[in-house]
Amino acid sequence: MAPDAPALSDRQFRRKVFEELQNAGTIDGLKGTLRSRLVGVLQRRDPSVFASSGPAHQTLWQRAANSLYVEYLASQNYGYSLSVFQPECGLTNQQVMSREELARVLSLNGPIAGHLPASPTADSPGAPPLLLSLLQGVADMGGGGTRREITTQTDDDTGNGVLSLRLAQIDEMHERAVETERLAPLRDAEARMASFQKECETRLRLEMEEQVRRVRDHEIGQARLEEASKHRRQITQAREELERVHAERLRKLRAREESQTERVRAAETSLERAAYDHRQRLATA
Repeated sequence: MAPDAPALSDRQFRRKVFEELQNAGTIDGLKGTLRSRLVGVLQRRDPSVFASSGPAHQTLWQRAANSLYVEYLASQNYGYSLSVFQPECGLTNQQVMSREELARVLSLNGPIAGHLPASPTADSPGAPPLLLSLLQGVADMGGGGTRREITTQTDDDTGNGVLSLRLAQIDEMHERAVETERLAPLRDAEARMASFQKECETRLRLEMEEQVRRVRDHEIGQARLEEASKHRRQITQAREELERVHAERLRKLRAREESQTERVRAAETSLERAAYDHRQRLATA
């Protein structure tokens, strides 16, 4: 490290290392490895662990699409993704369509064959994945300036391909009808569940409103009791203060009354003594 380089904290150092590993693809590789090993362990313990991940009944088109993707992942050596995707989509190695089956189902021997970079049934080691060939063929058909004449195919292979496609379409329509009939009770049950849920929500809302009203009434009653208690305390304090003032004034009045009474008694005693002295002087005169 250079002498003038700023020192990194532990958090900054961990973040920098994480970003470098993420940019280099190391973290994604570790995630893929862990995911692949986890799937392998789960499959060894319970082969049906991914049985309910994909659709219960795959149509012909879903099986063809999954087979195209499986073939593409295998040709690109995406082993980790393939180890997760194939068990999840529910395709075994025997159920994966070959290139010949895909070409027959997708009618790749028709007009699109002239736009494909390689034969759709070519299974040589250097042949590109069929998915990439389809994408290039679709792009060539959309961007090409020349129109290719569509001729009537009368050979047995093309006839079998058209018949297989028609049978597959009929099979798919039948599966859709069966699925619709199968899901009809589920839709009724879902409607009943939605109605029941709405009723429960309405009842819950009413109960909540009732609880809120009770709490509000309780709080109002409690506030009224507190106010009444406060007023009673104030009235009691005021009455005690008035009684104290009245007792103080009464004490002062009694003291004044006793003082006046003492002075009157002293005056009466003085007058009686003066009268007695006057009578004594008159008697001796």
